[in-house]
Amino acid sequence: MVAGLSIPNDGKLFRFQQYGVSKALSLVGQSQFMFFNWGTGSGKSIAAAAGAQELIVNRKEFDLALVFTLRKIKGGLARTISTTTQLRVRIIDGSKDYRNREYAKEDADVYVMNYEKAHFDQVQLQKLIKKKRVLFIFDEVQRILVWSGGKATFAAKGINALVRKAKVRAVWPMSASIINQDPARYWRVFQWVPEHPLGLLGELRKE
Repeated sequence: MVAGLSIPNDGKLFRFQQYGVSKALSLVGQSQFMFFNWGTGSGKSIAAAAGAQELIVNRKEFDLALVFTLRKIKGGLARTISTTTQLRVRIIDGSKDYRNREYAKEDADVYVMNYEKAHFDQVQLQKLIKKKRVLFIFDEVQRILVWSGGKATFAAKGINALVRKAKVRAVWPMSASIINQDPARYWRVFQWVPEHPLGLLGELRKE
């Protein structure tokens, strides 16, 4: 049970969610990586919110969370986090000047935005997370696992630059489906693990 979590069933996660969150928390300070690969509608967002509540509010081991998702669902994800936890949530949207002012306030625990902001707001985001302990949550992570011509998209490059910048980091990708027609996506989702568990992509393709 996560203190401060406001959900039905007396604030208790389902058992499989409890296992996933406990595993993610136990890895902090080690690999700092957890892939929530549960099916659609299984509560990945609630689990991630619970983990963020525990790390940022309860344990105070992290300073903030950057949550990236698809443009059309960022509002719903932000509401999920703000209504189920004690975290202060800010949606990053609007004009460049407006976004700059929102970043400058530095008054939120969680910043929710679409993936493209990792490219367009790279300077502002690097300033925001400088010397900070950052939890990265990548909802619908398949968005940045689709490469064009063998090269990462601008959004993917921006994400990788931010992950490298954080003083301390944990990376939690989430997706119900990442492979589709490109099995290399499964390999790419583990690129944020300090030591890639699947070896080289070429070797994986041969296997």
